[in-house]
Amino acid sequence: MRTWEYHMATFGIREGMLNKLNLREEEIKTFLADAGANGWELVAVTPIDGQHNGGTQVLMVTLKRPKAA
Repeated sequence: MRTWEYHMATFGIREGMLNKLNLREEEIKTFLADAGANGWELVAVTPIDGQHNGGTQVLMVTLKRPKAA
């Protein structure tokens, strides 16, 4: 039976000018490319709402890969 190991990482989102979200796209792309090169597969992206002003403040990514035997 195949078993998996999981990794989670978070990326903060800041509001920029005119309330546009700053997703730090290049940082996320680099992280995912590096993770993929190491055998990780993206399985979920979860928005986490802020406590004070609502709206998404953080994206949490969940990755998995087969556990070494």
